[in-house]
Amino acid sequence: MGIFMATINYGLGQIVDRTVGCKPMYYCVGSKVRKYLQACLEAHETITARLTPKARANISPKEMKAAVLAYVSLDNDDKTELLKKTDFV
Repeated sequence: MGIFMATINYGLGQIVDRTVGCKPMYYCVGSKVRKYLQACLEAHETITARLTPKARANISPKEMKAAVLAYVSLDNDDKTELLKKTDFV
């Protein structure tokens, strides 16, 4: 997989992922609060790092947004448990 290039567009409340070797992905998370957007970006990067190249190529922005919002809503223990149970393939 390529180099991760996810960034935040604070004005739009948007996560922008331009990972090398993958199609660009853009989605809005529904908030423009800086701390929340940074948490969403961290969740996006955590989830993306666990995806196989095939899964990364097939995941839609809508599916990624749903996964990111679910991940951000969990507390730390639940996040750890989710990552242990979930196989993002």
